[in-house]
Amino acid sequence: MSNPEIEPVFGKVGLEQKGVQVMLGVYPEEKENSRAANIFVECEFDWSQLEKNDDLSLVPDYTGISGLIEKQSKVHVELIEHWVIRLARSVLAIYPKVTKVRIRLEKPEPSGLRIGSTAWAELELKR
Repeated sequence: MSNPEIEPVFGKVGLEQKGVQVMLGVYPEEKENSRAANIFVECEFDWSQLEKNDDLSLVPDYTGISGLIEKQSKVHVELIEHWVIRLARSVLAIYPKVTKVRIRLEKPEPSGLRIGSTAWAELELKR
């Protein structure tokens, strides 16, 4: 029988940021102006040490992830897929304890589509 104290216990934490101004799109007006996007980040990692240790270094830091989003949002890219995979790889690079990351970017009312439309891209990367 295995010891439950040392078995991995995988859990998730997430960050949702709505209305983040990003430089994103292929149309001239999207290249010239930032636009609001909704960004969701979900990180999975081993929680087994958290029961006995109340230590921020054991978890992905929301402030750090928010900083990655802020930094990336200032650089223009054309494809939402490109934006999403860059952020996912950054999260995995900075937080080695994260075993899986899921990123979703929603682009409300993108140029070229009717009012009320939302374009989105979502990616899940595992180590």
